[in-house]
Amino acid sequence: MNKRLIIGMASALSFIALAPAARADGSRSPIFDTFVNFNDRGKAFGDNSGIVVGNGREACFLFDVTGLANVEEARIRLYITQCGTTAGVVWPIYARIMRNDRWNETSLTWNSLPEEFRVSPSPVLATNDISLAGYAEIPAGSQDSWFAMDITEAVRNAAARGRIALHLYTTWDGTSGDNTPLSFASSNNGDATIHPFLEFAGTADSSASSLTLLPAADTFVRSGSSAATTQNGDLVLVDNAQREGFLKFDLTGIGVSSVDSAVL
Repeated sequence: MNKRLIIGMASALSFIALAPAARADGSRSPIFDTFVNFNDRGKAFGDNSGIVVGNGREACFLFDVTGLANVEEARIRLYITQCGTTAGVVWPIYARIMRNDRWNETSLTWNSLPEEFRVSPSPVLATNDISLAGYAEIPAGSQDSWFAMDITEAVRNAAARGRIALHLYTTWDGTSGDNTPLSFASSNNGDATIHPFLEFAGTADSSASSLTLLPAADTFVRSGSSAATTQNGDLVLVDNAQREGFLKFDLTGIGVSSVDSAVL
């Protein structure tokens, strides 16, 4: 008996209820948070309980910003677990947007960062205008307190893509008497109440909770034929001859912290 299975060319992949990693108060935890170390260039620090900045160390954060295009205000909040105490010393903190937002904390090292994220002679990970993210200062003696930086414009601009990767670094080199690196609690810290998070004012756009994608390409192959093809605008998968279908979807910009359902 002949069997025939046909998939129309209007095939689509639907993501249902994309749910960023939300905290009880509605703020969002990082997808990943880590740091890289110029002095230990091949090592990943994604499992550390702290995120160190200074003395050759630079922090990297990745957040899901799905639906945040119209927020009134957005800030990254970090809990300072280590800070120098020398009177008068201030740590300048810069945040820049990383063009590469497809990394993960288990493999990101100084050596694995593409050269495009570094500007000679300074080991900076991105060339974007720092005004898109922010600048702030941390005074000596700030240990055991919260630090916040306004990144509203950066979050709004990244919302359509669904994620934002931030690079935090300091230009302080300790030449004035205090070379203590800063340390913030990471998502791996044993105290969940001091984990980093992204807070925002205003309601996230709930209409961004579902998304339908059309294939970037689709075709099938057939035994006895060397060419991939379609038949009358359809993908023919089962017939007298052996056929196998292929569909390709571009998932760029899909927030990965939580997808409740994906339906083909």
